[in-house]
Amino acid sequence: MNIQEKIRELEQSLRQRTRAEEELRTLNEELSREIAERRRSDNTLAEQERELATIFENAPFIMLLLDGERRVRRVNGLACSFTGSSAGDMIDRRSGEALRCLHALDNPEGCGFGPQCRECRVRLTVLNTFETGRSHRHVDVSLPLTIQGREETIPFFLSATKVRVADHAMVLVSLQDISEYKKREAQLLHAQKMESIGTLAGGIAHDFNNILTAIFGYGDIALMNMLGDDPRRQHIENMLQAAHRAASLAKDLLLFSRKQGSDMKIVDLNEVVRSVEKFLLRVIGENIACTITLNNGTMPVFADASRLEQVLMNLATNARDAMPNGGSLVITSERIRLDETFVTANGHGNNGVYAMLTVTDNGTGMDDETCRQVFDPFFTKKGLGKGTGLGLAVVYGIIKQHDGQITVSSSPGRGTTFRVYLPLTELAENEKNRVEIYKKPDRGTETILLAEDDETVRNMVQSLLESFGYEVITAVDGEDAVLKFRENCKRVRLLLFDVIMPKKNGMVAYDEIRAIEPGMKVIFASGYSTEAVNEKAQKEADIVAISKPYLPSNLLTIVRGVLDNVRSG
Repeated sequence: MNIQEKIRELEQSLRQRTRAEEELRTLNEELSREIAERRRSDNTLAEQERELATIFENAPFIMLLLDGERRVRRVNGLACSFTGSSAGDMIDRRSGEALRCLHALDNPEGCGFGPQCRECRVRLTVLNTFETGRSHRHVDVSLPLTIQGREETIPFFLSATKVRVADHAMVLVSLQDISEYKKREAQLLHAQKMESIGTLAGGIAHDFNNILTAIFGYGDIALMNMLGDDPRRQHIENMLQAAHRAASLAKDLLLFSRKQGSDMKIVDLNEVVRSVEKFLLRVIGENIACTITLNNGTMPVFADASRLEQVLMNLATNARDAMPNGGSLVITSERIRLDETFVTANGHGNNGVYAMLTVTDNGTGMDDETCRQVFDPFFTKKGLGKGTGLGLAVVYGIIKQHDGQITVSSSPGRGTTFRVYLPLTELAENEKNRVEIYKKPDRGTETILLAEDDETVRNMVQSLLESFGYEVITAVDGEDAVLKFRENCKRVRLLLFDVIMPKKNGMVAYDEIRAIEPGMKVIFASGYSTEAVNEKAQKEADIVAISKPYLPSNLLTIVRGVLDNVRSG
């Protein structure tokens, strides 16, 4: 081989080496990029794992990761704090054992082997998720648990999702404690039930008062036409006395339904308590010690004082009945601020400063079921003939009528505490001077337009007014009343209208008549006083209200007084 061939061979070898070096350099660069990419991927994956671990650990639900044998592989912080166990205590246990389910703890073989376990919705849901891979959301379950030494059944929303972890099929279980949700749901249902019962009670009382109005009316008319020594007089008086008791029952129904009119004004709650103290002592008897501690200063509330007195009397009577062998009754008042949490939990009212009246006894107490029903009308655990079951229902109605709240806490053998919350007010009192009419019934000759849809009441009132010299034009409803007024507008001097009537109610009919004759006076009669009537009667001098049932003498006095006021005006 000559020198030229040797040179060419060396040059070729050099070129191959250069290419090899370039390829090696390229491979090194690609490897470096792959390593950097792998590092970035590993960092990203690690960051995602940290994020997922953080989410898992801080989830607002109890989180359990279960393997194919339903054993716990991982738990979050809430699961530990809820059960009072450490993560180490819960790992490798079945779900029921980890959560301290009573059925699992009571069975020597553990979770899944007790007779109740066959119907356990947690177990069945998890097994179904493993078998089908189908996720479940918000399954309503209840578990009897031992939580930090207490045994209680807790409702949960259960969610279960199948996941793969390190090539193993697992199920991620989340449990949301819905105890508060269930409590608020029960409160809402109770409030709706009470509202429905109140509406029914108001309707019954309205019809009942129409019947009593006729009984009072015809009974009073009969007495007017009897001599003082008539032997039949005693029978009618006894009948009217029974009717008065029936009217008192109807009034309680209206109080419960919150459709009874009120004399609302600013009163000092402490003064209301002081004014009724002597009566309370008589009601509870000498074998019960009564202690009254009132907040310093005034407690101004916008209320009907007589209704608040009735609340106190009913609560005191209830306490007395719970202490047949004597005991103690403690009544206190204080200012308190209710926050949004309290208002939301109790489902009524607004947050703000309230007057809190507390009535506590150390009597027999009540269980939870009784506490839930204690404000229901006609619910009583007293013996036959010892109570109507309306006392606390009336209290409930009065407090709600005052935009307040009432709660009860009790346990068997440990007494009962009622707390009444009434909104405090700083508004200046603005009393209207109203002239009350107290005159003996006098006769008259004026024409009165009577609108009443109840035939019995309409006939009674017509007979009563005509017997005292008045001319009466009758209408069967509001629409008929407007028509009759148009036909007799020159003669009619006074309107006597029922409030609740078909076609047009009394107030609508009156507004139409007032458009024809602006100065026309009206007396509204109602089985229950509505807020609209009360507001109109307070603001307008042409309106007077009378509640059914009424005595004929009272109606005649008011009719005469209104007509005389028209003349003098």
